Amino acid sequence: MMALGVLAGSVAAATAAPPVQSADDAAIARDLLPYMVRAFALPQAMPLDAGLRTEANGIAAEHLARIEAQLPGWIREERAVQAAGNDHARGRAVLHAVWARLLNELALWHITPGDAAYEQAVLDIATTAPLSCRIGREAQFSDFASRIMRVQTLPPARRAAVLASERRLLERWGKPRDGLAPYPEPLPQTAGMAAVARMLAGGAAPPLAMPPALASSLLAARKSYAEQPGEAKCLFQQWWLRVSLAQGMAPAVALSAFRYGTMISTAERVGNWPDEAVDAATLPADEPPYPPVARRFNVTGDTTITRSFDQAGKPVAARVSLRSITVPGIRGVRPVAFENIFDAVGEEFTMRPGTAALLAGAVVYNMNWRLNPSASEPSKGLQP
Repeated sequence: MMALGVLAGSVAAATAAPPVQSADDAAIARDLLPYMVRAFALPQAMPLDAGLRTEANGIAAEHLARIEAQLPGWIREERAVQAAGNDHARGRAVLHAVWARLLNELALWHITPGDAAYEQAVLDIATTAPLSCRIGREAQFSDFASRIMRVQTLPPARRAAVLASERRLLERWGKPRDGLAPYPEPLPQTAGMAAVARMLAGGAAPPLAMPPALASSLLAARKSYAEQPGEAKCLFQQWWLRVSLAQGMAPAVALSAFRYGTMISTAERVGNWPDEAVDAATLPADEPPYPPVARRFNVTGDTTITRSFDQAGKPVAARVSLRSITVPGIRGVRPVAFENIFDAVGEEFTMRPGTAALLAGAVVYNMNWRLNPSASEPSKGLQP
């Protein structure tokens, strides 16, 4: 808590409070800015050199001042969209639309590559420095901390260039991003866990052994990827990155997959409120549950899911192949933070018995996700 207070004070000192149009707009900004402060705070327990901590806190303060300056314009923009009666914004709280935009900027920042030297540094760290996974804070707010912990593992001579690249990447906040790599198919955790399943079934192991702690959890205790704590998930992603490179994957492709695999999902970031839980038993058998977080942000769109079968007609896998997602507040850039929000429920639904004829080969599902107007009305503000 002390670290958050110090960093928040740095933001206030870095820039004067920008003007806002109304008390309501000011309240929205006051709700949202502390959420961003948490994403850019460094835990006191992180083992950082004093000089690196000071410089990193300076980078964070500069960026939070940038966000603080941008927020009034974003809020006014959402007010104008609602006033114009845009179909996707009508009835939605401005707060939720701007919050979605902030969440998406975090995701875009996470997957955007840097210059060549930066990319090589990240690749070196991810393949040789397991200690970079030990950031010592809650996973949903580990964005900046995880990047600075990587810098800590570098020799001092390489740190300045990487920190300069971090500044340049943050300067792209709120600007268009072109040429971003698409979601990898499959995600590293899906591909890696498929390899784990093959090993458990007596098949061949990947060319590189996984860390002993992971092997104990995944192979001996047979726990899933989702059951792993944050540090173990990071180690898993590093292991599968090394495996991918050993199997001949191009470094840029492997690093992009690693970024998507380690991206914090929107559901992980914001969680579910108590009254948002959906009882699957109350739903029609032919209807998948609408994810609560998707309902909160009025996310709509389409997903294409391919369900494959073995020769006996048994379903063996379901995989999303196409996504077309719309989120109020996000325009002109991919809604990366929300693109996979329907993946899990869609894949689970298509794997249920009786949702398709049991035929060898594959069945393709086109799933359309839309909310009734009454279901899309938010009833709360931003939770701490």
